[in-house]
Amino acid sequence: MSNKTLTVLIIISVGLLSTSGLWFFHYLPKLRSVSTSNLAYAIEDKIHVFKTETGNFPTGDNSDILHQLRGDNSLNKRFVTSENGFKIEGNQFVDEWGNPFKITIDPTATPALTVQSPGKNGSFGDDDDVDSSIVRQILIDRGETPGPQ
Repeated sequence: MSNKTLTVLIIISVGLLSTSGLWFFHYLPKLRSVSTSNLAYAIEDKIHVFKTETGNFPTGDNSDILHQLRGDNSLNKRFVTSENGFKIEGNQFVDEWGNPFKITIDPTATPALTVQSPGKNGSFGDDDDVDSSIVRQILIDRGETPGPQ
């Protein structure tokens, strides 16, 4: 193999490594945020379906809410399974980083329901928190109407 061919192969390899590094460090976190926003949106949707069909929001802490969505309700109906694409660990809905979502239901508030992820760092109240707003904006940008909030 000539020196010229070897140099070209090295340049191509460095370029590919740089591109994969850019993807890993720049796009992967964004992809996880969008995926987590999608999970939050889907949880909200299932809770709204639960309310429509049972007449009430589920009650209690996150674990209680999950149990009610999994069939421990007045209809004995399963609204959620992990097979639906939900990430469930230790009786909690979890985000793409394995952190539990915070589900807040207050029928007197607007919105009455929020589902929030603490983001990659696992702490609420900072810039990396994720909710359903990313997916809602994507739907709006595509001309679709997001479900109830």
